Amino acid sequence: MTVGKIIELLTGKAGILHGEIKDGTAFSGDRVDDVCNLLRQSGYSYNGKDYLTNGITGEPLEAYIFMGPVFYQKLKHMVADKMHARSRGPVTVLTRQPTEGRSRDGGLRIGEMEKDCFIAHGTSHLLYERLMVSGDICDVVICGQCGLIQFDKWCQYCRSANHLRAVKMPYACKLMFQELMSMNISARLSVVSILFIAFEKKKKIFFVQLTITLLTLFLYARFGVTSSSILNGLLVKNCSGTWFSNKLFQNLKLIIKFTLKNKHNPTKKK
Repeated sequence: MTVGKIIELLTGKAGILHGEIKDGTAFSGDRVDDVCNLLRQSGYSYNGKDYLTNGITGEPLEAYIFMGPVFYQKLKHMVADKMHARSRGPVTVLTRQPTEGRSRDGGLRIGEMEKDCFIAHGTSHLLYERLMVSGDICDVVICGQCGLIQFDKWCQYCRSANHLRAVKMPYACKLMFQELMSMNISARLSVVSILFIAFEKKKKIFFVQLTITLLTLFLYARFGVTSSSILNGLLVKNCSGTWFSNKLFQNLKLIIKFTLKNKHNPTKKK
């Protein structure tokens, strides 16, 4: 698809008309001016364009067609030779990831750009399935106290088995940690369960409730707040787990307003 194809078309047409072998190599073959003169001597157009008619209607085409004989080779890349798909197949020994390449029955690679598209679409479960489940997922035992990868359900560093946790991670990640350990580099992992996170969240809510309750009791003892509705709104625990309800918020505003009002004029004790 270069200028050599156009020169080959002209020289091929001139060679057929005169029965000669022509060289259509660009920059080193027959001169284009000489070939064009041969075409004009044979009754053809100087620039290689021909007059054609429509084979259906018999009318002449609106433009001249640049045409002539050109040598072509068979297309090497065929669709049948490139079709590839697999469900399960061989994996590499070192990383336990699927092999690469059609000839080795390899897997379909999810590259960096595909990964970015999945992240942009928010398909977290698809990412987990493609990069972990269908990749090199493995079960690893980690000590929750020292954070090191352990074996045989025993922590050699802590000399205990009370803090072991089973987690899932890519085998390549585990291999990297083991290679770091072989170079005397301690790579530690922090194991936090989902239940622990939920417990911490509920504990924070409980401490907020306790703080507001203690604040209410202090205001009641200091300024003599006798409104039972304020105390009930603060002391009653919300079963849904959301302490910041509308009633509590209104009562809290009343307490703050009453506190600011009586800040400089405390109730005198008898």
